[in-house]
Amino acid sequence: WNERFALAHEQFTQKKNIALDELLKTLTIKTYLTNRIGFCLASNLISPPEACDKMLSSHAGIDIACCLFRDGRRAFRRRDHGTLDLKAIAEIFGGGGQPYASGAKLAQQITKDNYVDVLFKIDTALNAHFVGNNSW
Repeated sequence: WNERFALAHEQFTQKKNIALDELLKTLTIKTYLTNRIGFCLASNLISPPEACDKMLSSHAGIDIACCLFRDGRRAFRRRDHGTLDLKAIAEIFGGGGQPYASGAKLAQQITKDNYVDVLFKIDTALNAHFVGNNSW
């Protein structure tokens, strides 16, 4: 470890902190039965756990965080007290994971320009799932 690496690390940390702040500017909250899911467009500088944790720690009105990344990845994470199986939610989109954290990938990239359209498609699929599975 030297000064050059320390400077690079400091610059990266600053960029990552800016990206975490920008994350919440794209927050959209949707309600499905009793679950409130927060959706955000996240920078690839942030890991899925970091992005979801930032959302959950910054907004008390969200039960589940869904971070959408520009390369098409999406990550779901719920609060500790949540009961919704996020693995089942990710499977709707061809993904998988654990009951408390899961993910999937879209075939398309997500940009600020198509974010609303992508969110509409996700919302439509989740509404159909929850209406069809009212046992959730």
